[in-house]
Amino acid sequence: MKAKIIVVLAMITILFGLYGLAGSLSMFAPQNIIKPKEENKIKVWQLKENVNARDEINRRLVSLVLLPESEANKLSFSEDVPINWNRGTIYRHDLKKGDYISMEDFITPEEDNYIEYVIAPNRVPFPLPIDSPDIIGGVIGNGSFVDVLALTKSDENRNSNRATKKTLSITPIFTSIKVLQVKRTVIPETRIEPAKEGIVLILELTRSQAVELIVAKEAAKIEVHKSIGNYSIEDLKANAGDVLDDFRAVTEYRANKVTIK
Repeated sequence: MKAKIIVVLAMITILFGLYGLAGSLSMFAPQNIIKPKEENKIKVWQLKENVNARDEINRRLVSLVLLPESEANKLSFSEDVPINWNRGTIYRHDLKKGDYISMEDFITPEEDNYIEYVIAPNRVPFPLPIDSPDIIGGVIGNGSFVDVLALTKSDENRNSNRATKKTLSITPIFTSIKVLQVKRTVIPETRIEPAKEGIVLILELTRSQAVELIVAKEAAKIEVHKSIGNYSIEDLKANAGDVLDDFRAVTEYRANKVTIK
């Protein structure tokens, strides 16, 4: 009888031991860990300094920031924010350090009301059509400064001795004039010339300067030089005699003879 009791107790002990072992093994069984889904990030631009209206865009004043999509949505950004870094793009209004920006905060040279933002008080925009070869000194863009020069030719006839004097000279009209906007157009082809690119420079002038340039356009051929470096206004003056020693700027024709003066 005792032997049976001992056997039963032993079996119960073994069963409890197996149950405990099974429980401990189940604790170390591999489990599938579900990672939370990573939130999408949106690229936005943030100012590193305060800016004023009409300031030109500058990469050094902004930083690229990755915001969680939920946070970006609260700021009205639903996708990556593109920025136009073209020269002449300016801020529409004052902004503070830390503000997030988009193209709605800028106005570009291609927009119709661009000139209203960039022109200085008491100035007028003056459109000046220019052929590409007449632009000297490098590429001229929005915000560049230029010198406007007049190339003149004149003939002086003397009926008494049938002589003609011809002079050729170039004279500065204005220096360091701001280019508000550069517009490019296509001039249609004609029977004589093929189609070509035309350029219109919108200059920032005073009213008196605008009147002077209207007169100069009728009296001379207008050329534009990009203002680069420091130089005297005398450096922009020349005549044919400065270039051709044999010409001396004045040529007198008498019948079939030519006299240089």
